Amino acid sequence: MTYMYESKCTLSPKSTFFPRTKIKDITHDLMAKKKKKRNKRKSKTTTSPARIAASPTILYEEDQGLQALYKGKSGNVPPATRHIRSHTAHIETPTVHPYQLELEKHIVALEDKLEQEKQHLETLRRLLAEQKAETHRWKQAHQEECEAKERYLRRGDTYLREKQELEVAKQHAEARATLPTLSTHLSKRGIPTHLHVGILQQLIQLHGTKLIHTLKIHEEHIQPLLSNTIHLRCTHPDCQPTSSDELCVTVENPQMCEYCSGSENKRAFRLLVDDCRERGWHTLTIVGGSPDTHAELQDLCPADINLRIIEGTSRRTKKQATQDIETSDLVLIWGATILPHSLSELYTSQRQHDHIISLRCRGVASLARQTLQAIEQLPSH
Repeated sequence: MTYMYESKCTLSPKSTFFPRTKIKDITHDLMAKKKKKRNKRKSKTTTSPARIAASPTILYEEDQGLQALYKGKSGNVPPATRHIRSHTAHIETPTVHPYQLELEKHIVALEDKLEQEKQHLETLRRLLAEQKAETHRWKQAHQEECEAKERYLRRGDTYLREKQELEVAKQHAEARATLPTLSTHLSKRGIPTHLHVGILQQLIQLHGTKLIHTLKIHEEHIQPLLSNTIHLRCTHPDCQPTSSDELCVTVENPQMCEYCSGSENKRAFRLLVDDCRERGWHTLTIVGGSPDTHAELQDLCPADINLRIIEGTSRRTKKQATQDIETSDLVLIWGATILPHSLSELYTSQRQHDHIISLRCRGVASLARQTLQAIEQLPSH
């Protein structure tokens, strides 16, 4: 067998001769391909160093789990797990500090206690809501009971009052039925009716004191007679009666006077009212004045006199003023009070009416007395 050192020579028809350098290159290429395949296989089964650095504990647990799995099946550790082990060999198993365990237990206990407190709080809230509802129901029931008692007592009071009124009316009826009049007693004696008044006058002259303490008359019968016949008057000249039909009794206390009650305003205004009655005037209009004097005039005015008051702050038109003048028997323009010129001019400008009087005074008494003086100067119709 001949050996020929050429780049490519044939040792035999079935074999090929390669130089030493060529063998190294081929070997290097084969090793590189194997390494590339091995790395490719490792990249599918292993974890990157970044993940190992980020979570070493997880990789360690995965490595232990893979090894246990493969050992249980075939008894051998696969290359992938060996690679993971080689990367995680420098990672130590994390140790837990005893204080950390105690803290974790304490935290768990506190969380359990907090949950129990929450449940207890919810229970208390529910009980409180039930108690409030029960209190509200009790208050409503108590209020209804009090209202029912009040209605019952009110009905009882009404019943007692009506019963008393009925008894009083019954007593009055019995008294009227049982007590005969003086005229009845005189008629029983056979004395004619037309002589009863003369006999009563003679009885009063002879036995007046005894008779006045003996006679018993119901108030409802005697009171109108006394009110219309007997009048209490003070010593003031304006309060003295002008009619002889009135029986007057003079009193020392002016407040007991039925004409003035001790008030100068009432005395003067009653004189004005009496003068208006004598003249046949029943409608009196006053323009101006203050709210206090308006209220006093309304109280002093009797029912048969129609008193109309035009306030100084009111708004009136010429038509309304004319209507007030035409429907009044006497119109008083009360100056020196709350009365603007624009309002007073609506009345004073109508000079065709002669029953308009302009006054400048203060107080009800001055108004009444100046009005009486001005009435005397009015032209008579």
